[in-house]
Amino acid sequence: MKFNRSAWPARRIAISVAICALTVAASFALVLLRLRFQPPVFLANVPFAAATFALGPVAGIIAVGLTWVARGLYFGSYSWYVIVTIIEMILIGILMPRPSGEPMATGVDRSSRRAIELARVFGKLFALYICCVIAVSVSGGIISVVIFGDEPPAPGLALAIDVIFQGLLGINIPSIPAAILARVQINLADRFLVIFLGYALSLLYRKWLVKISP
Repeated sequence: MKFNRSAWPARRIAISVAICALTVAASFALVLLRLRFQPPVFLANVPFAAATFALGPVAGIIAVGLTWVARGLYFGSYSWYVIVTIIEMILIGILMPRPSGEPMATGVDRSSRRAIELARVFGKLFALYICCVIAVSVSGGIISVVIFGDEPPAPGLALAIDVIFQGLLGINIPSIPAAILARVQINLADRFLVIFLGYALSLLYRKWLVKISP
């Protein structure tokens, strides 16, 4: 049966909505699992990154907003960290790897082409990772100090950050630099997982979208 091209936009929208719904559900589930098991890393942003890589920053931000509302209704309070997450999704949308558009040199075999492309993508992802570590640490640190001062923003949920922050205050480092530095080493682990796992998951989403393309 011939594919109806006029139905393609509607099908793409339907798949995009399904991906956003899956993103919200996955992120919310990861938040609940973190509360239950207290893992050393925060994975709830991985689904947001995957949606942003696959569909663009608008879809990622919509998923972040819906999850923020769902978490607020469930827990009875709304987290300020949504601002940091939106900043991260915007950064991913701006800096994420895209097709180079440059023709490959003649005489380069298929395996070499693939290796070159993988190296290019990894380099862009690594640069994005470093930018996200800096952006999330700086924005998170500043917002936390503005709202909470020198008090822990979420006792028991970000214990490592709180301990490092209080230790840096104890050696007379000012509040904002201390809050930023306390987040850097945590974000070195968290952002690595967010960027690289998010990108890997987005490849599955893209295959899903390609299958319904005309």
